[in-house]
Amino acid sequence: MTLTAEQEKKLKIRRTVSFIIVALAYFFVQFHRSTSGVIKADLEQTITMTATSFATLSSMYFYPYMLMQLPLGVLLDKFGVRRIIAAGCLLTAIGSLIFGSAGSFGMACLGRALIGIGVCAPVTSMQKLISAWWKESKNATAFSTSTILGHGGALVAQFPLAWIISSVSWRVVFFVCMGISLLLAILCWFFVKNGPEEIGLPSIAQMEGRPDHTKASTSFKDIIKAMGHTYANKYMWPVIIVMMIHQGLQSLFSSTFSVPYLREVYGYTTLQATGFTTAMMAGMVVFGFTVGRVSDAIKSRKAVLAFISGTMIVCWSCLAFGPGRFMSEPLLWVIMFLMGMSGCGVQIMFSYSREINNPAYVGVAVTAVNFTGMVCSAFMPTVCGALIDRNAVNFSGAALYQRVFLMCIILSAVAFIICICLKETHCKNRYYEFVKPKQAA
Repeated sequence: MTLTAEQEKKLKIRRTVSFIIVALAYFFVQFHRSTSGVIKADLEQTITMTATSFATLSSMYFYPYMLMQLPLGVLLDKFGVRRIIAAGCLLTAIGSLIFGSAGSFGMACLGRALIGIGVCAPVTSMQKLISAWWKESKNATAFSTSTILGHGGALVAQFPLAWIISSVSWRVVFFVCMGISLLLAILCWFFVKNGPEEIGLPSIAQMEGRPDHTKASTSFKDIIKAMGHTYANKYMWPVIIVMMIHQGLQSLFSSTFSVPYLREVYGYTTLQATGFTTAMMAGMVVFGFTVGRVSDAIKSRKAVLAFISGTMIVCWSCLAFGPGRFMSEPLLWVIMFLMGMSGCGVQIMFSYSREINNPAYVGVAVTAVNFTGMVCSAFMPTVCGALIDRNAVNFSGAALYQRVFLMCIILSAVAFIICICLKETHCKNRYYEFVKPKQAA
C-alpha cells in the first residue's frame, strides 16, 4: 500500500515525536543505572556502607526493574506504550525525590527501588513502538538510533556527573531528574501514539503488503498464555542465557565497580576514573549506534552477538591480568572504550527475541528476555561485592579484582559458545516458520 505525500509526512512527524519522547525516557534508564559508582564517595559521607551494602544499594535499582518485567509485558500489550511510559516517568520522579532527600540507607534503597520500577518500561516500550512504526527490516537500525540518547544517559552519569557533583550536591542532581521526569510524563501522555492506526493510517504490515500478525486478543488470559508459549520456545533459551551474561557483566562493571576498580588498582581519583568510564560509555554510544545497522545490513544476528562476546573475553582478560604487566594507560583507554560494546548486544537480542516469537505479543517476547537479563544485573553486583569483602582479608588491588574478574572471563566464553550456536533469523520474523508448526503438531 502506497501512502500519499501528505500521509507520508504525517507518518514521519508523529513517529518522530513519539520516538524522541520515549528515547528521552530511555536516557534516564541508563543514567540512573550508572550513577551509583560515581556518587559512592558522596553517599558514604551521609550513609555508612560496606562494599556489600553499597552493592546492595546499587542492586535496588535492578531488583524491582527485574520483577516488573513479567507483568510489564502483559501490561504493555494490554494498555500500549503511551500509558505505561507516562506512569513510569511519574514513578521515576517520585523515586528521584526520595533518593535525593534520603538520610539513611533504608530511604536511599526505597528511592532507588522506585526509580527501578519507574524506568523498567522504556526499553521494552521502545521495542514495541519500533515494531509498530518501522519496517520489519529496519527494527534493529531504529533501536540503534534510540541508543544515542539511551547510552548517552550512561555517558552523562560518568565524568559529567562527577564534575557536576564536585560543584553542587548530588541531591540537586536528583531533584533536577525529578522535574525532568515529571515533564516527560506529561509529554508522553499527550503526544505519544502507539501506532499509525491511532492517526488514521494503515499499519506498517499493510503498508508493506504482508500479513498483519500484530493484531491479537488483548485479554489478560490470552496474553498470559502467550507468555507461556514464549518461555516454552526452545529457541528463546540460548538468547536468554546470553542476555543474562551480557547484562550481568555490564551492570557489574559499568554501573557499580568500574570506578572503585580504577581507583584501587591504578590509584586514580574519582574524577580521573570517571574519565575512563566516560570512554566506556562513549563506546556504548558509538557501538550502540552501529551494531543494529551492521546486523540489519549483513542480515545476521548471531554473527554480531558472537563478535561482541568475543570482544568481552579479550577486555575482561586485559582488566584481570593486565595491571602491572602489559596494561599501559593508552591501552587502558582502548579497553575501556571497547568495554562499551558489552552493553550493545542487548538491542540485537531484543530483535532476535521478536523474530522467533509471536509478533502479536512483542511486549511479552522482549520482557521475557529483559527479565532474565535483569536477574543477573540484580544479583551479580552483590555477588561481586561479597567476593571482594571475602578476599580483601588476604588480597588487595589488582590481585583482589583478578579473582573476581576471572569469573567474568569464563562467563564471556560461555556466551561466545552459545552465540555461535544460535539459529539464524536473517532479520525477519520466523515464528510461523520455526515455532508455530511445532506448536500445532
